[in-house]
Amino acid sequence: MENTNEFDLVVAGAGPVGLTAALMGNRMGLKVLVLEKDGAPVKESRAIWIHPRTLEIWEHIGMTELALKEGRVSNSITVHRSGSAVSSLPYNGEGFSKYPHGLNLEQSRTQVLLLGLAEASGIPVLWNSVLEGFVDKGSHVLCNYSDASGSAVAKSTAYLLGADGGNSTVRRQLGVKLEGGTYDSSFFVADVSVATDLNPSHSGLSFSGASTIAALPLPGASRFRIVGNLLSQKGESTEAGYGRTLDLSEVRSLVANSGLPMTIDDIGWSSTYRSHYRVAETFRRGRVLLAGDAAH
Repeated sequence: MENTNEFDLVVAGAGPVGLTAALMGNRMGLKVLVLEKDGAPVKESRAIWIHPRTLEIWEHIGMTELALKEGRVSNSITVHRSGSAVSSLPYNGEGFSKYPHGLNLEQSRTQVLLLGLAEASGIPVLWNSVLEGFVDKGSHVLCNYSDASGSAVAKSTAYLLGADGGNSTVRRQLGVKLEGGTYDSSFFVADVSVATDLNPSHSGLSFSGASTIAALPLPGASRFRIVGNLLSQKGESTEAGYGRTLDLSEVRSLVANSGLPMTIDDIGWSSTYRSHYRVAETFRRGRVLLAGDAAH
């Protein structure tokens, strides 16, 4: 039977997961459309850790070389206790992957690089385009969205992929439950410029009293992502996701309590956050699929 759909795949969400899926589909000869409710790429660094398997998948779309060129390779994790290094744990994936290491690259840069590949591949990415709903017709999916002008648009596609984040419209309309819960404690994340003797090719993990801090090297000179527990939970949000911004003095105090050998000179993006351990009860119903934060 002849395919009369306007698209083979519509992707809701132009984050790294959605764009990777769009590029993989394009590579397989699919006609792809990407809808993104935001008006521009994210400015916050957000997630940074890239796994070896992701680099393997990215080889197929030309992203691996770009990520390795811009990112910061992390070969091991050095464990500190009360300010002193006590052990080192290698990221040793030799024999399992051709990329036997961790890679740190800001999500904001990852998204921009993937968008460049999408543009070069002729994949339309429509900003300010909000998926309002969809109907799985069995033979195809009818997607209804409002475009940048506010006009209502309907497009038919063989498949719809919901990569539209933790508050996924696609998941909600499917009626798929996100099973699990939210952790009891809030943490913080901060991108900082530092003076330190820490090896920029190693991650650091520090335990000191009630403080647990991880320091992940970022691209650029003397830049690290700091992640750790908040020593006081008073007044913090109990909802999963990002919360308030931290100031320089608060981050300095939190790092000083950890005993990590670094002096923070400046701070970029920062936020408190609370994680959850939820997974969608299914990643697919009919011709509609879930991926990324929409799924877990």
